[in-house]
Amino acid sequence: MAEAAYTVASDSETSLEEKSSCTFPETTVGIDIGTSQCRVAIWNGSQVEILKNSRNQKMMSSYVTFKDGTPSN
Repeated sequence: MAEAAYTVASDSETSLEEKSSCTFPETTVGIDIGTSQCRVAIWNGSQVEILKNSRNQKMMSSYVTFKDGTPSN
């Protein structure tokens, strides 16, 4: 069997210098999904921004209902 081409280190084996040099993606998305409502936020490199929907609302329905094949609330 071929040997793995990578090594995995646990947190206890990683030096503080290695931990501090980790880079994060430029944009990170977070989703809070509740039973009836949800929010979506992004990290834009300097702060968290909660996104708004097309109705300028930060809270959105966690579900979509359809009436006659058309989404409705």
